[in-house]
Order: sequence, then C-alpha cells, then structure tokens
Amino acid sequence: MSALGQKQTYALQQAMSALHRIATTSCCGQADAYWADGVEIKDGQVIAIVTDTRPDIPLGRPHIPVGTRIVVPPHTLKWDRGNPTGHTIIFLSYPARDVLCYVTGTGI
Repeated sequence: MSALGQKQTYALQQAMSALHRIATTSCCGQADAYWADGVEIKDGQVIAIVTDTRPDIPLGRPHIPVGTRIVVPPHTLKWDRGNPTGHTIIFLSYPARDVLCYVTGTGI
C-alpha cells in the first residue's frame, strides 16, 4: 500500500472510531461500513442505496449487493460529522443488518 493509501486508511479508521450511538460507545468499524452514495426520500423516510464495489473479504464484512435499499431510522443519521472518504457510509450490524449509523459524505 502506498503512503497516501496508508494515510487515507488511518484517517478513515480514526473517523469511524469517533462515531458514537450513545455518549461513550463506538458503533462503527470497517467490517460494518458500506458506501451508500445513492439516496431516496420516500414517504418521509431516508432510503440508502448501497453503491460499494470494494472487495468484502479484505474488509472482513459480509457481502451486500450494490443497489440494495435500506431504510435509515432517523436516530441513526449523523449530520454533525463528515468522513474522509467523500462517500456517504451506512454502518450495518451483522447478521440482522440493523442500521448502526448513517454518515453523509463530504463531497470530496
């Protein structure tokens, strides 16, 4: 991995560990994270659309097909933080696929 790649990976790991569902409990890691740059609003609900084509095995996560739509509960929306990827990221539990956090991209 290049020095730039290592720096980006470290920045992403730091940003993920800073996300919290409640005051002191980190909720998110690489194995929970999927890019979800597509979004729909339907009947007042945010629906994330998985767009992540990265290989799953190196990230230690189960596969979720591109195009999968997931309703995002309002309490999981994280509007107060960006992330260093420029992608919107949805963090999902396994095996239930409950939404842990939904973090908007920075538009980088």
